[in-house]
Amino acid sequence: MLASIALLKALEKEGVKDIFGYPGAAINPFFAALAESDIRFTLVRAEISAGFAANGYARVSGKVGVISTNPVGVCAVTSGAGALGLLPAIACAYADSIPIVAITGQVKTAEVGSDAFQEADITGAAEPFVKYSYLIKNPNDIPRIIREAFYLASAGRQGPVLIDIPVDVQEAECAPDFPETISLRSYNPTREGNVFQIKKAADVLSASKRPLIVAGGGIHSSNAVSSLRNFTASHNIPVVTTMMGLGSVSDSLGMIGIHGDPTANKALLDSDALIFIGARAGERSIPDPSVLRGKEIIHVDIDPAELGKNIIPRVPIVSDCGDFLEKISGKLPDKLFDTPWASPVKTAPETPLDRYFNTLSELTPPDTVIASDVGNNQIKASKIRLADGRFLTSGGMGSMGYALGASIGAMTACRGRNIVCIAGDGGFQMSFAELATIKTYSLPAKIIVVNDSSLGMVKDAAVSMGIPTLGFATDLSPGNPDFTALAKSYGIKAETVTDFNTDSLKRMLQSNSAYLINLVI
Repeated sequence: MLASIALLKALEKEGVKDIFGYPGAAINPFFAALAESDIRFTLVRAEISAGFAANGYARVSGKVGVISTNPVGVCAVTSGAGALGLLPAIACAYADSIPIVAITGQVKTAEVGSDAFQEADITGAAEPFVKYSYLIKNPNDIPRIIREAFYLASAGRQGPVLIDIPVDVQEAECAPDFPETISLRSYNPTREGNVFQIKKAADVLSASKRPLIVAGGGIHSSNAVSSLRNFTASHNIPVVTTMMGLGSVSDSLGMIGIHGDPTANKALLDSDALIFIGARAGERSIPDPSVLRGKEIIHVDIDPAELGKNIIPRVPIVSDCGDFLEKISGKLPDKLFDTPWASPVKTAPETPLDRYFNTLSELTPPDTVIASDVGNNQIKASKIRLADGRFLTSGGMGSMGYALGASIGAMTACRGRNIVCIAGDGGFQMSFAELATIKTYSLPAKIIVVNDSSLGMVKDAAVSMGIPTLGFATDLSPGNPDFTALAKSYGIKAETVTDFNTDSLKRMLQSNSAYLINLVI
């Protein structure tokens, strides 16, 4: 059997249904095998978008609270600049703990290290941003390596795994042995929390008067949304979220942090006990850890390296979020509180853009997915209330251009589900070539370009830093295209909105095909 076919069959055995990528000579043997497979291939227009699409795909595969049969996103690109073009997306997945498997072609084995045409040491370049990387030299190792890669990507703290395959290895004959199971002695992450630590956490909760749950992205990664909702409803404990935790609880107090909701930040200060669940407590969420002094802190994370890194907990617990919630429930009375000590405060939208997005929230179904880019558009979009939906964004790496690629992955995973892409005019221009991908595969993308003719957040940050003269580097108006005409040139319906008229949202959402709103603010 050709190694390229063995690679494909190994992916099929992992339940892979979709691959995003861009071809090239060093990956073509695998693509030739892919052409004969039932696995669907999505041709993006830039390698970075393949990684972002795999990211969005992984995050929405499966229903809320239900373990997906294939929660790993897969992308494949060629060697050299192609592989390096994927690197920012790999780093983005690493920062946000998103499980993807990235497959890259490589020059012939004998040419590795010789500065051959389109050669790049991608395993070396990606080393800081992957859970593990492989350079396959023996074609017979392919089935084992694929099984290991999917295990590593999805076990413990999830993240990206890179597989680099020289073109001659892909073309070689092999006698594959497809393992049914995988066991790595060197990687067996703890999933079940220590029962004594969980008992301590239960004691802290029982003694508290104003406990507060801080839900992070780990709630989604561990498919613990239903468990968290049941727990909070049973015990009437209020919840705030980080940006990555948005959508985990429909009636949360909001997002904490420097761009958070006042109600959520006030609850954080007023609480006497905090349970961080699947949240890193990074500087964007907790800018000044000293404000937590005097509070009882329980920190639950599947990655032991996160415990004590940014905040010092009294009760650190290494555990899967769902396992923790299940076990602590058994150590508490049926109901801790009759009513929550803090409740969501419904405030009127402050700006026309807030009101516009508020209307979007009201018009969309409860399970809507919002894919947001990075910048002021991201902060505004993060305020959209999601009952049973997801908020996809590049949280840790802050990668501009993320939203459109992630939307493609999400739409591919969940056809029929409303996916709304929100991007600034800066980030959108880093990725708008993917409008061709949307057109090619008839994806019903709903896109809002928040067009302020500038790099708005960069400009605002410069002013706050005392650098008011950065306009020359943040003004996009001289070169901005007509985004409506641009979309129409790809055969996509589009309109320009200059008065925040929300009828435009109705037209967009009612469209059965892709639709773009150029929202000029």
